[in-house]
Amino acid sequence: MPPSPTEDEFENMIGELSLVMVMPQSSEAGEEARLEIYWRALSSHALPDLYAAFDQILRKCRFFPTIAEIEQIIAPIRAKRMARVNRAGLLLLKHEREWVPPVADVVSIEEVAALRREARDGLAVSGEQR
Repeated sequence: MPPSPTEDEFENMIGELSLVMVMPQSSEAGEEARLEIYWRALSSHALPDLYAAFDQILRKCRFFPTIAEIEQIIAPIRAKRMARVNRAGLLLLKHEREWVPPVADVVSIEEVAALRREARDGLAVSGEQR
C-alpha cells in the first residue's frame, strides 16, 4: 500500500500550487482554514496519486482547483494504480497456487552412468562406433 501524505508533504504541494495558480485573495487566517479543509478532504489519497494529480493540475488548470476538481483528476490515476496492484496480486495468487517445488533428481548419477555404459555397450555390440 503506498504511503499516505504527511501533513507537511500535503501543505508543500498545496502551497506550491497556490504560488503558481490564480486564487481569490484572502487573509492569512483564511489560507490556513482553506489548507485545513483541503487536507481533511484529500489526505486519504495515496501520496503517489496526489503527486500525479499535482503534476496534471500544473499542466492543465488555469485557476486553483476545487476539491471536487482534484477528486476528478485523482480518480483515473488511482484507478490505474489500483488495477496494477490488483493485477500483481492476481499474479502472486496464481504463482502461489500453481508453483510446485522442483522434483528431486529422478535418476541418480550412478543410474545415469549405468545407462550410458549400457548404451555404449549396445552400440559396440551392434558394430557402431562413436
